[in-house]
Amino acid sequence: MNLPDTRLERLPLFPLADVYLFPGAIMPLHLFEPRYIALLKHSLEQADRALAIGCLVPGFEADYLGRPPVRPILGGGTILAARETPQQTWNIIVRGSDRLQLVEEHPPEHSFREIRVRRLPPPAPLTDEAHYRTLRLLVARIALAAPPAREAIDLVLGQAHDAATLVYLLAAHIIGDPQSRRAILEAGALDDQLSIASEAIGRLLLEVGTRGEGGGTLH
Repeated sequence: MNLPDTRLERLPLFPLADVYLFPGAIMPLHLFEPRYIALLKHSLEQADRALAIGCLVPGFEADYLGRPPVRPILGGGTILAARETPQQTWNIIVRGSDRLQLVEEHPPEHSFREIRVRRLPPPAPLTDEAHYRTLRLLVARIALAAPPAREAIDLVLGQAHDAATLVYLLAAHIIGDPQSRRAILEAGALDDQLSIASEAIGRLLLEVGTRGEGGGTLH
C-alpha cells in the first residue's frame, strides 16, 4: 500500500549510510540516537506511521551532527512494529512502499529532519522477458552453489511473482553492493533494473563459485 498523498508534503527523514528501502521489502532497524528515537515516537503518533529512508551522500561524516545531504531518490514506507529494549533503545521493522524523489527539506522544527517529496511512477514496463528469465536462473544457481543461502533465496523466489518484486527483494535481501542497490532504486525502466540486478547476481555467483573451488565445498 502506498503512502497517502497528503503525507508526501511532510515526511520524517531517517538518513543512513549505504541503506536503501525498496517497495515491498522488510527492513529491521535498531535505533539508539535520541533524535531518531524522537523521529520514531513522532511517526508512531501518526495513523499511517510513515517515514522516508534516505541514503547519505559520501562525505557525510564531516557534517554528522548537522544536516548532511541525502541522495535525491529515497524509499518511503511504514513502521510495522516497534519495541523498546531494556536499554531504552528501539528495534523496529519497516515495510517499503514507495520510490520517492526529494523536493525540499523543511526548516527544522524537531531534532529530526522532515522533507517534502514526490512519488515516482513505477518503472517503465518490461520489454524483454529474457532479462527476467536470466535473473531467475542466476538466482537459482546461487541457491545451488551456496546451500546456506538457499532458504533465504527460496523465500525471495517464492514471494516474487513478477519481475519488479523479484528485483526489489533481491536488492533488499541478497545484493550487498551499495552501488548496484542505488542504481536499481534510481533506474526508470524495469529492463534496466533487471540488467543491473543480473550483473550484481552474476558477480555474486562468480564469488561464491570461486570460494567453493578453493574450499572444495561445491559440487
